[in-house]
Amino acid sequence: MTKDSKKLRTCLIVVTVCFFVILLIIFNSDTSQKEPTINVFGETYDIDNRGACYMSHQFVEDRLKSPSSAKFQNCYDAYVSYLGNQTYSIYTYVDSQNSFGATIRTYYIAEMIDRQNDYWNLRQVIFE
Repeated sequence: MTKDSKKLRTCLIVVTVCFFVILLIIFNSDTSQKEPTINVFGETYDIDNRGACYMSHQFVEDRLKSPSSAKFQNCYDAYVSYLGNQTYSIYTYVDSQNSFGATIRTYYIAEMIDRQNDYWNLRQVIFE
């Protein structure tokens, strides 16, 4: 092997290793799911953005004409914000069939309240 081919091989190995390290960092970082905070009573509370999103799917599915046809946007891609006092706002969409059988995309905003112990309330849902 020549000196140039050794440098090229070393460079390719370094680039490949860096690429895989970056992929590991991207896929293992999960900062949006749980963020510790303290509620109004001084108790520690975990913010669960994705849990709010998944629960909004359940409440919205109950209001669809054809719930079995529902395909929701992935919660990793949905816009979820913590409003405080265990309340979340979720902006996302669902693809589902209407009463004529046509599949349509409907955007919605859901406001959810986390009552803890896997119990959630839907404060309101607005379909656009």
